[in-house]
Amino acid sequence: MFNYLRVVGTCEACLCETAPLYNVSGVWYDRCAQCGLTQVGDDTAPATVDDVYDDHYFYGGGAGYPNYTAEAQILRMHGQRYARLLSRYTRPGRLLDVGGAAGYIAQGFHDYGWSATVLDPNKTMIAIAASLAEEADLGTLETFTTKRPYDLVLMLQALPHFMNLREALHAARAATTLDGYWLVETWNSDSLTARVLKAQWQEFSPPSVRRIFTLKSLDRLFSDYFFVRIAMGRPQKWLLGSHAKSLLAYKATQSSVMRLASSIAHYLPDSFRIPYPGEDLFWALYQSRVREAGSSS
Repeated sequence: MFNYLRVVGTCEACLCETAPLYNVSGVWYDRCAQCGLTQVGDDTAPATVDDVYDDHYFYGGGAGYPNYTAEAQILRMHGQRYARLLSRYTRPGRLLDVGGAAGYIAQGFHDYGWSATVLDPNKTMIAIAASLAEEADLGTLETFTTKRPYDLVLMLQALPHFMNLREALHAARAATTLDGYWLVETWNSDSLTARVLKAQWQEFSPPSVRRIFTLKSLDRLFSDYFFVRIAMGRPQKWLLGSHAKSLLAYKATQSSVMRLASSIAHYLPDSFRIPYPGEDLFWALYQSRVREAGSSS
């Protein structure tokens, strides 16, 4: 049931009004009828980065990871796949991996000639990343600054988690070269999986997941920073059995579908690698058009 007494929200992507959609674990998610962005309501109590992304997020299971470092090889291969993808559009250069955790994905890019800086708010993860990447910076994108802009900013599974989306993207714009790229991987609230599972969809996981995009909302938002989409697709993504079981067990209390999936996944070996079965993910590559905007003004 909708709570019509709640304050009307403002869409973070297109600035239109949002309306209540689902209440998940006491947190309202609102949806914009214009661009489709789903976001936590404006009246949601703010969370802090330290509270949400402490070591429990990376080692405690639930909505996070049962053991993030156990997935090092899978994540490195994920970075390698994206590096090969990028080779169709640009040459290796400097990249900023936002929310890069222990640097495993950045390591995959490094294998293909990229020089990486890993940015993450978790001290344990950054300590690991410091031994793998050229640079490792403890902090958030919202407050990040650099004197040497990057050719590529990676935001793989990062956009849903920013505490202040507009501040983060303003900082990303300032940290990107005039003809640089943003590579995004994120969940799709327009997907069949999201429409079928509704509030039981695993991506409705407050407080860490603050927003879920559609391609339309992402295009609209990024246009404000002079970025234009030049490619998109569905990622080839793999999970460890232990991660899949942990996530499904966490959501099993909220969904009969997830309880069934959890009971089946229970028999998977922890080290077994499985392809992500859903179609609710997409990647999108955007390129800066600042030079064109400046020449036409």
